[in-house]
Amino acid sequence: MKSKLLIASLFVFSFISAQIPTDETMRYLFTNGSVINEANPGTGDLAQSGSGVTQEADRDAFATAAVKLNGIQYTGGQTPASNLTDFGLSFWIKSPNAAGANRAVLQMYGAGGRGFRLTQSTDGNSGLLKFDARGQNTTNGFNVDINRQELVNHYFDGGWHHILITGELNTTNNNLEINFYLDGELLTAMSGTMAASGTVPQFFNGASLVIAPTTTKYLNYIDDVRFYERSLTSGEIDALATEYTEKRTYVNANATGANDGTTWANAYTNLSTAMDNFTFGDIWVAQGTYIPGVSRNDSFQIPSGAKIYGGFQGTETNLADRDVNLYPTIFSGDVNQDDTGVDFSGFNRTENVYHVVEVLGNKVRLDGITITSGQADASTGENAVGGGIFVDREVTELYIDKCIIEKNAAVNGGAGVINLNMTTLNSLMEFTNTRFQENVSRYGSSIYARANYTKWVRLNIINCIFDGDQVKDNGSSTGLAGVVWLRGITYGARFNTKVINSTFANNQLTATGAITERAVLGVSKFRGIDVRIEVSNSIFYNNTSNTSTAPLSLGRVNSDPVPNIRKVYNSIGEDNFSNIAAADKVAVSDADPLFTDAANNDLTLQTGSPAINTGDNIKVPAEITEDFLGNQRIFNTDVDMGVYEFGSSILGVQEAYNLASFTIYPNPVKNQLHIKIEGEIKNIEVYNYVGQKVMESSQNQIDTHHLASGMYILKLYKENGEVGVKRFLKQ
Repeated sequence: MKSKLLIASLFVFSFISAQIPTDETMRYLFTNGSVINEANPGTGDLAQSGSGVTQEADRDAFATAAVKLNGIQYTGGQTPASNLTDFGLSFWIKSPNAAGANRAVLQMYGAGGRGFRLTQSTDGNSGLLKFDARGQNTTNGFNVDINRQELVNHYFDGGWHHILITGELNTTNNNLEINFYLDGELLTAMSGTMAASGTVPQFFNGASLVIAPTTTKYLNYIDDVRFYERSLTSGEIDALATEYTEKRTYVNANATGANDGTTWANAYTNLSTAMDNFTFGDIWVAQGTYIPGVSRNDSFQIPSGAKIYGGFQGTETNLADRDVNLYPTIFSGDVNQDDTGVDFSGFNRTENVYHVVEVLGNKVRLDGITITSGQADASTGENAVGGGIFVDREVTELYIDKCIIEKNAAVNGGAGVINLNMTTLNSLMEFTNTRFQENVSRYGSSIYARANYTKWVRLNIINCIFDGDQVKDNGSSTGLAGVVWLRGITYGARFNTKVINSTFANNQLTATGAITERAVLGVSKFRGIDVRIEVSNSIFYNNTSNTSTAPLSLGRVNSDPVPNIRKVYNSIGEDNFSNIAAADKVAVSDADPLFTDAANNDLTLQTGSPAINTGDNIKVPAEITEDFLGNQRIFNTDVDMGVYEFGSSILGVQEAYNLASFTIYPNPVKNQLHIKIEGEIKNIEVYNYVGQKVMESSQNQIDTHHLASGMYILKLYKENGEVGVKRFLKQ
């Protein structure tokens, strides 16, 4: 029977700030297949015997960061002192299957068979874990054994699990207490006590570490093996069980330490230096204004795999602790910091860089960043487009979330973001919870993107605001239209776009170029073979053109052919989407959405707005649980149109609660979700993304294995009346 690891309240705060303990005597991370003891390189490195090992992705999906054993054995390591009693052995394991009965995972045995071994077997879908340990009474030489086994549900679920074996001497009676933890949870049936009969039992005596011992070797995944020659605190046990291996780099313009990016105190002060030294992981950037350089050709060049987060004060340990509104992180192209406005020329912008950001690699994420004051004003070429963000032609995956892209200019297209896609691979570009405002260009002022070749380009725009952009002539160079313009540009090009719960307002389309459909959102085929656009739950209102007539909400912009598919669902357009065939639009309207104060950029909804409760829930992606302000996205049964949910509050907590502070892990979760909190829990409620209660509990661990994959909201009530809310992702 399992028993929760009980943590007294004095340990709660140590858990929140606990770090992985780094004083181990053995540390094998297996990155790129390495068997070096990184705790003390050259002393206690592992030796491989046999053949059959592959480098695999670890639990954080980093390639070649773990190993899969297919018949080999690792031996070696440091030899603990024979009188060592306090210890901890930590490792990660993944067993998609049993691979036969009684597979020996690892052991630490010395003289007389003293030490321990872990074996796995199977019983149906459960994992049968066997733990055997032996010590010796130093007075009479008698052996003291522990032989345990337990069935573990979902052990062979294909996911990574953490195992920790600890020993600690009870100084009152000299008994050696051996504890076994799985995913941070104490398994009492696998734990035991070695009675000392008055003397300290000898446990390690010339013991060495062997991974995959015996002839029936372990044949699956293993990673991050650590051995400590001391007892571990409860906070350290939790930290090891929730270890996140991804590297984190810190940037703070005001840091005064070593400036090596390893901590907030030692953060890089130059963002470009952080990019130059980047290998993998997250880059956390503190509040402040960062400028790419002094040359107009300088830019922040983002490499593959970089996930860049802003909105930090410079002390945070968790991503959830940041506040992108209170602590803005600004990437600015205004070298002299003296801009007085935004246009194709003037306003003290002659020294501004051509591109503030250049995305050069794949799987890039920009999150919580303001990108401003790019000036792409070259007469032709790439420096005439993409003032804010220039996306390299070969990029296939880009995510932009919680950003502000503003006050950028381009004499051609894409003042905010340009993607001249020339890749021969399928690609994805996604914008969520992002505001585009006051960008200026001759077409596609916020986003201009092109699809090429015969592969699919997918572009998603979700919970985004387009406010106050200008599409205008640049002297005698006349402009076209489209705050956003998406084009299937070459023969065979394929483009699939979804615009969901977004708001387009106060944009000025005053360009005078001859065009077929002067539209706020432009989507066209040109030579493309298959171009599709679907608009759902969105608002197009209070936009102006160079005539007295409101511009079309959705159209082609120029004489390019009409897309293969253009559908509109549950949306408001000031033109009532008049150019869209009746069969291709459902529940549309031209009614005034009743913005609270559109003239001052407040696009929230007033009481009585026709946009309230008139969206289509089915069109909201499962992972979108918040509106633009972080409030519950679907409130009062039906989602609202546009980016804001009327009457909603943060994740459905509407009363003036005293908010409870607590921590949940792991997140994302496959099976057991653990809750760490000071004080007594009264009740826990779990809701799905449409607001339906799916389970209740009063325990500080929840079995989620039966829940469908997706985002959930956990609402916790304490006995003292405090209430807390957190989100978690079920894998």
